[in-house]
Amino acid sequence: MKITKLSILMVIIMLPFMFIQYNTTRMTKLDAAMLKQVDTAFVNAINDGMTALRLSATAGDYQVDGKLRVDPMEAVGGLVKSLSLTLCVPPEQVLQYVPVILFVDYDGFYLYRLQEVEVDGQWVRTHRLSPKYYFTYSQGNEIIQLTLGQEVTVIDRTTGVRMASVLSDLGIEESEHKQWMVEDIQQALADTIASHNALVDRNSTVYEFYLPAISDQKYTSLLEDISVMAIFQGKKVGRRTVDLVGLENAALLHRQVYVGFKSSIDGRDYYCREQDQVLASEQAVESFASAQDAADRGYYPYNK
Repeated sequence: MKITKLSILMVIIMLPFMFIQYNTTRMTKLDAAMLKQVDTAFVNAINDGMTALRLSATAGDYQVDGKLRVDPMEAVGGLVKSLSLTLCVPPEQVLQYVPVILFVDYDGFYLYRLQEVEVDGQWVRTHRLSPKYYFTYSQGNEIIQLTLGQEVTVIDRTTGVRMASVLSDLGIEESEHKQWMVEDIQQALADTIASHNALVDRNSTVYEFYLPAISDQKYTSLLEDISVMAIFQGKKVGRRTVDLVGLENAALLHRQVYVGFKSSIDGRDYYCREQDQVLASEQAVESFASAQDAADRGYYPYNK
């Protein structure tokens, strides 16, 4: 009889702990499932934005003077509309969690961001597309305007004379040129998020937005083609807070093809540019639109 009473007592003591453990596990699984849904919606929204951009570039007269003309708002609008429909909230509410959308063009980039503008004599906060930030680098008395390709424009600070050139003629390595552009983008993003926080703080918003840690490799992949990157932060999902970064290339320029191959020397999988000499003695296995795509498939950069 004493053993039976002791068993009942143990069950009474343990039951609340078992219930708490069960409920915690269930809530954790539910949070993970909801976060997965938001993550999928965000990835799809990035894809939808770039699809809208590709369709507009194909349908419109964007090939003028040998330069591809694209409208950043096609990508921004497609992204925001997709996320709005999937999450079942109005676009204005979606943008509460998007401190910045970056759009990389051939010779610069735009930022879709929160700004304070004057409308009918009153100052209002609204999301607007920034003027284009041109990729530039200062060298002595010259300003060098960079592009995603090899072409550059050299501007004399004193006379204002512009001269077309290419990277190799100026002795600029491709890695240097990409790093300069990455630094321009990083600084602009940091400044934009700081400005965003300053504006929303006036409404006593609790969440503080920040620039996530993004590898240089991912930044460089943005410069493979016309592309977009968006940051989605601060939305509560269950007991957790969303913190997402998404990026995608539009594959409109088709400037470079990367090829994957298995080395006949060490048997490892490498990738290189289609025109690299190593392919004269190696058998190509598959091709990619960007170096990042090749790396994602398990290929290593060939640097020998």
